[in-house]
Amino acid sequence: MCGLEGPCAPSPREGVRFVAVDADWAAGEGAAAHAPALSIAMILTGRPIGLGQAAGPGAELMRRRITGPPDAGGPAPGR
Repeated sequence: MCGLEGPCAPSPREGVRFVAVDADWAAGEGAAAHAPALSIAMILTGRPIGLGQAAGPGAELMRRRITGPPDAGGPAPGR
């Protein structure tokens, strides 16, 4: 459990504000990631397919978190 053996890991969504471009919905705080609602749902569940329609600095941050650094050649560990 989180907290019993040390601090909780930060959420991969931390520091990102998701804004749906096709619905009246937004959540989070930080760098904005604009995308259709379905793409946001995919991103929030760790599915990289949703990143294709996402734009903004928050989208770039999520892209790095989900797929890893550009030179890594694959998903980040644990993904």
